[in-house]
Amino acid sequence: MCVSSRYSLLTGRTPARTGVYHNDAMTLGAAISPAPAFTGSFVDAGHRVVDFGKGHVPRGLDAFPETDGTGANQLQLMEVAGTIDDRVAAAYGGTLAAAWPAGRPYPPEQVTDNVVRFLAEMADDPRPFFCRASFLQPHTPVIVPEPWAGRYDDEPWPDTVEADPQLSVFEARYGEQGGVQAMTPPQVRAIRSRYHGLVAWLDDQVGRILDALDASGRAGDTIVVFCADHGALLGELGGGIGKQVFSPPSQQVPLLVSWPGTIDAGTVDTTLASGVDLAPTL
Repeated sequence: MCVSSRYSLLTGRTPARTGVYHNDAMTLGAAISPAPAFTGSFVDAGHRVVDFGKGHVPRGLDAFPETDGTGANQLQLMEVAGTIDDRVAAAYGGTLAAAWPAGRPYPPEQVTDNVVRFLAEMADDPRPFFCRASFLQPHTPVIVPEPWAGRYDDEPWPDTVEADPQLSVFEARYGEQGGVQAMTPPQVRAIRSRYHGLVAWLDDQVGRILDALDASGRAGDTIVVFCADHGALLGELGGGIGKQVFSPPSQQVPLLVSWPGTIDAGTVDTTLASGVDLAPTL
């Protein structure tokens, strides 16, 4: 789950130690045992520590002295989703496949813009820095701008949902709640197509950030980490959407690390790792 995973990422502590198990923790406040964020170590070491984009952790975890959430407002996207007439698919109360209205600025790109601007500032700043670019995407509402929205429409996506007889009662019921079984084949394909389009959009944002890091002249001594807080079911397990069940699509997330001069390009380590490893490793 988003909040419990993000809290563990930032504290290096498992939910059993933090008491944060679900998104409901956003409203618990003082009921959560305080845990320091690992970013404090970078502050103490003289780094400029900044955050752009989505926060989504319980109040009281002050992980970043400088923060700007512009472009990461999920409600803003949901409001636009309600005005789109040609939404291809919707379930669980959210939009699962739609194209962003043409000619309208796409708010999440502001996260990228802010990071690019920050890296330009740091070109002439001798201080070391820790910068997080935190995107909501890929995530519901799945509203994708062109040219990414239709990029994968012609791929051979499955157009049916099959229930695995090995599913637990909970998993089967969760899949039924999504309503994907009642969708038409084009809708089922669109769920996969639009989501992959949103992943491609994010890839391009990462490319813009890496280009800006190169332009700043600081790429050679900067560690870059690409990771996520959770994955997403796209109709697997009998129609499940999201991450409420402990399954490979929702539990496995990317972890890519670039450390120029220390980690050789193309290195792959299959050792079991989890989100709590990120803090002590960095």
